[in-house]
Amino acid sequence: MKAFAYAAPKTLKEATALLEDNWGKTEILAGGTDLITSLKQRLVAPDRLVSLRHLRELKGIKVSRSALRIGALTTLGELASDKTVQAQFP
Repeated sequence: MKAFAYAAPKTLKEATALLEDNWGKTEILAGGTDLITSLKQRLVAPDRLVSLRHLRELKGIKVSRSALRIGALTTLGELASDKTVQAQFP
């Protein structure tokens, strides 16, 4: 695996600034399962990895009349066990 810079912003504003910055190839780490496998298999070789793990705004499930919003940090387990999702999206 190639060495890369790592950033773990604490706010959406910080994350946006890191992603707007033209600092070479950047990969985003949310859940990580696919990305970690791709890194190990050398399918991707980013210059920088930006972790979203501290961004609470990206976690959770929100249901409205016309949409289901699943945050990037929401686990499949949380989605599968959510009572509202089970009731409205069987």
